[in-house]
Amino acid sequence: MRCYQKMQCGREPGGRNVPGYGVCHVSMMQAATCWMIAGLDSPERERCLRILKGKNCESCPFYLDFQRDVVDAFAEEAAPPPLSFPGADAA
Repeated sequence: MRCYQKMQCGREPGGRNVPGYGVCHVSMMQAATCWMIAGLDSPERERCLRILKGKNCESCPFYLDFQRDVVDAFAEEAAPPPLSFPGADAA
């Protein structure tokens, strides 16, 4: 899912907010993540609707969901196997 799909900002090609704000550059890039573009000091930052409302990327639900997914995926990969001790199953 892309940020504009979750946040429904209307800045995707043909979206409702394109006339006032233009097409979001991130919506046209396959590998870009919104906070890497809008969160930097770049011209696109000034067109991010969240930032225009005085909010930041760190409080964005899309960013937080992504971070949570990354942490969960890392935890699954990094989890050690369960400990087993010889004779522990014997009663």
